Amino acid sequence: MNKTIFIIFALLGVLLTIPSCNDRKTYADYLYDEEKAIDLFIAQQQLSILEEYPASGNFAENEFFKDPATGVYYNVISYGDTTTNLTPNQIVYIRFRDLHYFMSEDTSRYSNMV
Repeated sequence: MNKTIFIIFALLGVLLTIPSCNDRKTYADYLYDEEKAIDLFIAQQQLSILEEYPASGNFAENEFFKDPATGVYYNVISYGDTTTNLTPNQIVYIRFRDLHYFMSEDTSRYSNMV
């Protein structure tokens, strides 16, 4: 009787550990794939990545600044009215163009420009 119970628990243990040994992607794998996709996009679009924000604030067409703290790429097209200061709780509208989302087999593009 004890051997039968031991064999049942041993088989149960083996059956529970087999599914845990799969080849699913880890979070680190997804981060690595994301980094490769960004590097590929930069190379395909022939973008120039600046390590320092331009002192004048002016960017050439294919120049982007990568913020080291957040990893966000910036290319300011127009500063708009720089003489007016914001007030607390004031609504600010930001426009962006050609936002790319890289998925496993597709690329989605979004824009809020009219």
